[in-house]
Amino acid sequence: MSDHESFRQLVEKSVNILITTHKSPDPDALTSSLLTLHFLKKLYPAKYYEIVVKGPKSDKEVLTELPGFDKIRWIPRREPFDFSTYDLVIILDAGNLHMVSKKIDMHDDTTIVAIDHHDVKPNSEISLVINEGDSAASETVFTLFKKLSGKDFTIDKITAELTQIGIISDTNRFMWEKVSTQTYQIMADCTKVYKINMEKLFKKLIINTRDSIYVFGHILKNAVFNDDLVYSHISPTFVARKGLTEDDVSSGTSHFLNFYIRTLEDINWGFIVKKTSHTSGLWTVSLRSIAGSLDVMEIAQKLGGGGHTHAASTRIRADSYKDAVSQVLDFVPLSYR
Repeated sequence: MSDHESFRQLVEKSVNILITTHKSPDPDALTSSLLTLHFLKKLYPAKYYEIVVKGPKSDKEVLTELPGFDKIRWIPRREPFDFSTYDLVIILDAGNLHMVSKKIDMHDDTTIVAIDHHDVKPNSEISLVINEGDSAASETVFTLFKKLSGKDFTIDKITAELTQIGIISDTNRFMWEKVSTQTYQIMADCTKVYKINMEKLFKKLIINTRDSIYVFGHILKNAVFNDDLVYSHISPTFVARKGLTEDDVSSGTSHFLNFYIRTLEDINWGFIVKKTSHTSGLWTVSLRSIAGSLDVMEIAQKLGGGGHTHAASTRIRADSYKDAVSQVLDFVPLSYR
């Protein structure tokens, strides 16, 4: 039996259905979740649906303006996630329960489906994994429900808008290797119904706060070059002294990872380490590489994380940023050193 038929059977025998995604979701996580709700309500309007996501609730304009954003219920990150009242739980843009919550309450009869596009090993509790290796989870959801709907499949404005935002955001405007002819065909079909203004969307996706320039300058000052590698770190002392916000740090970090590393002469890959604010001794590692170079997901997976071939991340325990950097470098493949 095909995955989409297995999915159909699970939905049809369920009454209470939960739709969720990974903690602190990005645009594709939310668009794929909202798309799933939108399609399911069309096919099975009599069932009970709820979208619940681990917060904090986002106030980013690119997310709050999504069709259906107001339908999402947000719960605190540290609060246990209760799956026990649902017959079916559908997880979007995540193939592992730990990406959703560290603490989950559920009963033996709860069925879990993961719809993902990352190369992540699923938990044994997940009954069905739908992963076609697409460019974005939104693309996978689009193709799944196109198969389920058959000749009755239609693209309305909500479908067109959510699908385009999910794909554009997760491919960084079609830059990643997983972009396929199917991706472009879906985009073409959606733009016939409603065309996203790419420039306005991209500005919302990568909008830089004014103080992010201090973060970027700090990252450049700390940058270390080694052959085709560049890495850096963000000092929590610097952030506190400048009174910088999480958005400031995120904007400056994103610019270094997604633009500086990818366009710098003779540099093929890089990473940045940043101490988390809520847990002592825990560091976030974000890695990037250009096509045809190092598989940074392999490094992230060995450190307990995941992602894509050329964009991955993880969290590690370390005594200092030097210790964190050392742990990352220890897992660079010998063939690449």
